Amino acid sequence: MNDKVVELDYGAIKDMQPSSIAKVKNSTTEVGKFLYELKNNEIAHEFGEISKEGRIVVIPIGFSQAGKTQLISSLMYYAQKGEDSLFHINYKVEFPYDKGSKELQEMTEAYENRVLKPSTPRNTLDLIGIDIHPNIERLKKYILKLAFLDIAGEDVKEIRTVAKGEFPEKIHNALKGLKIDKDKTNVIFMLITPYKPVQEGTETLSQAENRDDTLHFNFLNYLKELNPDLLHKCTFFVIASQWDLNPNREQPVEEFFRTKRPKIYQYVKNQQVIWGEYSIGEILVVENSDGSIHKSLERINHEYPRLFWEKLYHICMGIRLRRSWWERLFGTN
Repeated sequence: MNDKVVELDYGAIKDMQPSSIAKVKNSTTEVGKFLYELKNNEIAHEFGEISKEGRIVVIPIGFSQAGKTQLISSLMYYAQKGEDSLFHINYKVEFPYDKGSKELQEMTEAYENRVLKPSTPRNTLDLIGIDIHPNIERLKKYILKLAFLDIAGEDVKEIRTVAKGEFPEKIHNALKGLKIDKDKTNVIFMLITPYKPVQEGTETLSQAENRDDTLHFNFLNYLKELNPDLLHKCTFFVIASQWDLNPNREQPVEEFFRTKRPKIYQYVKNQQVIWGEYSIGEILVVENSDGSIHKSLERINHEYPRLFWEKLYHICMGIRLRRSWWERLFGTN
């Protein structure tokens, strides 16, 4: 991730003490159901409660084979298993995070076995709740509370249109719930686009790039038309995934978006935005004798997830996990 720092509008979260954060009320929903099984009004209510709790909701958005699932898996694996002494995590296991906690475990196990987890299936509405606990003495009281919302790109495509199906309505109402408490709405959208998107049918590479760019544009336009309050208060992490495929890895990532994803770039360039690139590591692709393709993760990249977590913590809390020698010299956060 680059070093551009953008402060969020919704205040100095680092100053929030546990006593000042609103407690989540007892759920009024039917016991034993997963989040995606709830009615629209119940989903909106639950996300309103998450917002009231002061937990920051991170929503990754990625379309056809953008690497969204692999990127999230990389982040979750590093948060639990990475060689990092700066922080540790606790993850939530009770409703509405129960199904997401299982997904978190599956992601970590897949990476331990060097297996690439399949893409997020349709009709997924999973919340992965994690708390980032700094191991540094001066930061131990500044716990970052997050909720990653995992949804399928195929479902996201439909929420911008008029009720194509029941499930996109559930996503729409989740977003609606996040803006109930306008002063406490803490949302980060991760727009994930692959460096080199897969070409469908007879598409040229340029057409594939334009397709992916347009899908993100449609989502951003949906936010503006139906959730303008959310759009104006959120922060964007705009990420070029599969950056290892770029023969010129020294290319400034913001320049990449300006030239290769101009619709995304023009839409968010004046918003609160962090531009970044990402690679999960080295993937080995082997064709078997029966014609099937086998992919395995041979080398796990630790640098990109480390930089992401450090940047996310800094943006949300206004404090750096890792201080420069200049900051250490003058005793600043």
